[in-house]
This record gives sequence, structure tokens and C-alpha cells, in this order.
Amino acid sequence: MSGTPKLPAPKDDAEWARNTQRRVEGLETPTSQRVGDWVVSTGPTGALIGSNVNGGSGVILQVPVAGDENPDTVAVGSPKVKLQRNTLQAITGNTWTVIAWEAEEFQVGQWVSNANGATIVTVPEDGVYQIVVRTVWPGLSAHRAGSGIRVNGVILTEHFDFNSDSAYPRRPTVIDTFSLTRGDVIAGMCWVNPGASHGLDSSGGVFYRYSSLCVTKQGGI
Repeated sequence: MSGTPKLPAPKDDAEWARNTQRRVEGLETPTSQRVGDWVVSTGPTGALIGSNVNGGSGVILQVPVAGDENPDTVAVGSPKVKLQRNTLQAITGNTWTVIAWEAEEFQVGQWVSNANGATIVTVPEDGVYQIVVRTVWPGLSAHRAGSGIRVNGVILTEHFDFNSDSAYPRRPTVIDTFSLTRGDVIAGMCWVNPGASHGLDSSGGVFYRYSSLCVTKQGGI
């Protein structure tokens, strides 16, 4: 599997020449390469795969998503992205509403999203992802507010804040981990009773000052 398999001794010069040619071609365009106890190869989709000689393998890199980025740009670290809402978004009471994002705080990897009114984030590669949705509701007291995680059109998990202390804004936060596939669509959701607005809290001195969605890849599938 190293790209240069051992061959029996050639019977004549012609066979030696053929074997040498095959070895040269294998070095120029190898399909796999042995590195210590590992074999690096490409999978059927073009992903770079590492396989241990003692068993087990994993995807090292997926094929990059085509886009307008410089082809020489190299993404560093696990894919992650965080979006935020910098102004108030009015929400109708008693119904789950998708959040419209306005700014991107950071991005690592090749994400398709994102801010400037976008409501979804598209997963760039297969893997296990942690998703955090936080909504900030300034000025609420007796209101009940909630945050939810929606994947491919279905709300998978949610959390509600029932705190009646008017000294702090409602800031329900939901965190969960999912096994996702490249192309899956994530949206941050919010709910309130009765109707109110969420987004930036401009009162100052508040730890979480704006609504946000953060998606981070934790590992492979």
C-alpha cells in the first residue's frame, strides 16, 4: 500500500524495464503513500484519508467547496462560524421564528451563509458539530422566551427562559451536538410570549449583549 510494492526478480531485461516503468509512474502519480504506520490515500469522493496498518481509518480533509476564494488560501483548524444580530428583530408571539443574522463575528473553513440578512448556515463537511443558539430579549420581565436549533427544516432541540427578574434581559441559550452531513442546513430559531423584540441589548453591563449562532465541528463521523 506504500505505492512501491515488492516484485519478484525480473526474468529478463524487458521485464525489468516494465517493472521500473510501473514504479516510476507510481511515484509520479501515487494513489496511496506509506508514512510510518499510516497509509495516506484518497477516497471515492476525493477526500484525503489516513489508514493505520493496525486497523482503523479517518478522513483527514474533505474536498474544498468551490467558491470565489483564492485557490491558494488554506483554512486552518476545524470549521467554525459565529453569526450575530446587532439590531432588534420584532417577533410575533407564540410562534417559532427563524432569526435573520446581520454580522459574522468569525469564520474558519469554507462556510456558505452567512450574515447580512441570511437565515441559514450550510454545513461544509461531514462531521459531529456543536451548535449554540442564544437570543437576548432586552426589557422583558414576565415574558417567556425561548431559543431553538433547526436542522433541515426541523426543530431538534429548544430551551426556554422563565426568569421573571426584570433587572436582566431574557437570554435563553440552547446547546446541542449533532452528526451532520455536508450540505445540511442550520437555522437559529426564537419564540416569545407575548410578542417582543430580540437582538442587541444596549443597556450596558450585560454579559451576553446580542443574539448569536455558533457552529463548531467537534470531530469526524
